[in-house]
Amino acid sequence: MEKLTKEKYEELRLLCDTVGAQQLADCLVDVLINNDDYLPRRDEAMLVVAVYLSTCTNQLERALFRKYFPRLVRTDTELFIFTGLVNQVQDLRGRKTPLSRTIRKAVIEWYTDKSAAVLLQMWSKGEQICASHKNLLHICHYRDVELIPEIKATLELFCTPTRQLGNWPEFLNPLIGSKKIIEGIVKLRKAINALEALPILKELSLTYEQAPENFRADPVLAEYLIPTISYEQLLKTSPRVLRLCKRGQHRPAAHPAMIAVKRNRPNFLFNVYASSFGHNKALGKRLHITLSLEKFYLGKYLNDRYRSINYLDALVGVAFGYYKTDSDGSKVNYWSDRTGKLKTLPWTNAMTVVEATECCKTQGVQKTKQVLTQILNKAMEDTKTYDVFLIVVPAATRGNPFNSSNTLSNLLKLYREERKCNAK
Repeated sequence: MEKLTKEKYEELRLLCDTVGAQQLADCLVDVLINNDDYLPRRDEAMLVVAVYLSTCTNQLERALFRKYFPRLVRTDTELFIFTGLVNQVQDLRGRKTPLSRTIRKAVIEWYTDKSAAVLLQMWSKGEQICASHKNLLHICHYRDVELIPEIKATLELFCTPTRQLGNWPEFLNPLIGSKKIIEGIVKLRKAINALEALPILKELSLTYEQAPENFRADPVLAEYLIPTISYEQLLKTSPRVLRLCKRGQHRPAAHPAMIAVKRNRPNFLFNVYASSFGHNKALGKRLHITLSLEKFYLGKYLNDRYRSINYLDALVGVAFGYYKTDSDGSKVNYWSDRTGKLKTLPWTNAMTVVEATECCKTQGVQKTKQVLTQILNKAMEDTKTYDVFLIVVPAATRGNPFNSSNTLSNLLKLYREERKCNAK
């Protein structure tokens, strides 16, 4: 997510002022939890939570919304994203403290909502993660809060350097039942090479994320660790580690576009990427897809952190990824020439991603007139009714009258009134 600007913050703050805690909580539960199969962007929702808890002036409303916080923020990764966004909000508000009192209460409640076993699982993921937890816990003054012995001991464990855990410290006595795993991980972190680490990993049945980072690419550990890796970790793993993998092809349920933006070389994760089409959960919607296939853009690359991704690969990853699971009744068009005429792209559900990509190339589209408003005008004349309009173009400013989306928004409003009330 891009750095939060003053303008975006003010817009979001005004929106948060118009809703109550229960209404916002219900909305976020619906987006993040009930909609989880469709991989919603969680960082955007975390920003809403950060702004609401930082700016809400009603104490009862804040307390009500805080009850949902542990449910909305599921993992420690999301917790760190959330607190990072809160820091940006605090800067824009001109506050000196990184976290407000309300945020500190919410964070402590997040930790206390977890069991000691879950917190130990987080602690086991490495010293870098522990350092992040330690910083956050100190900011939240966790030692000033009354906690049950097991939780207090686990939080203290986050804040204690490995070198001080050689002998079983007294503060860990409430966790005596987990002594074997704690001492094993301490021993693992002190291991000097992969040969020393492997027996510990096997004895405690530890996974890839619990292995020391400096040993993960070692061939001695790779064959044992790779089968324990999750698909999310797989996308973050370096090619050097993956070359050591002897495991069969993955068939992830993640949307192809999620994998496309992660693979930074033509052959890197290509089998995973190609086999992912058709395995993400269908939307159950009739799609109206429109693509820009100008030859000039097909060889271009995206900007910023996605500079290694080709425009055509990104287009296919998004559009064909959705079409593959929701092809029934869906339509795929492209601008064919300078008149702005829309033609049907002959994709079929039986195509592979390679065939779908080649199909885009063989249309031989040269210069076109990209008119975004034409899409909805033609859809109004179509006998079919569509649920979702997906448009993939190099730049959305081109084709919008006066470089504004007002006309397009008005046409969508008209389509909703006359054809489909919840079309998007």
